[in-house]
Amino acid sequence: MFYEISALKVQEYEKWKTGFDGLVSILKENGAKCRRVFRDLEDPNKVMVIIEWENREKAKKLAEDKEMRAKFLKLGILEVYIRHFEEIESKKL
Repeated sequence: MFYEISALKVQEYEKWKTGFDGLVSILKENGAKCRRVFRDLEDPNKVMVIIEWENREKAKKLAEDKEMRAKFLKLGILEVYIRHFEEIESKKL
């Protein structure tokens, strides 16, 4: 599996989350399989999002889409750090 992990600083969490939830169908249509959202315990406007993708190509295609970028910018994202990872092992403990 291929994962995109994003660390975000947003203006206002609730506004960002509502907008992000509105984009879920677009993500799904473009190959996203699962998403997880984490919120910093000390700063509620710091968020980490992990999206599991069908493959790297589909994630890259959506990331390069100018219309999709514009939609994300409207969510009030102040800072973003994105990394991509391939899962090489998964075991229940």
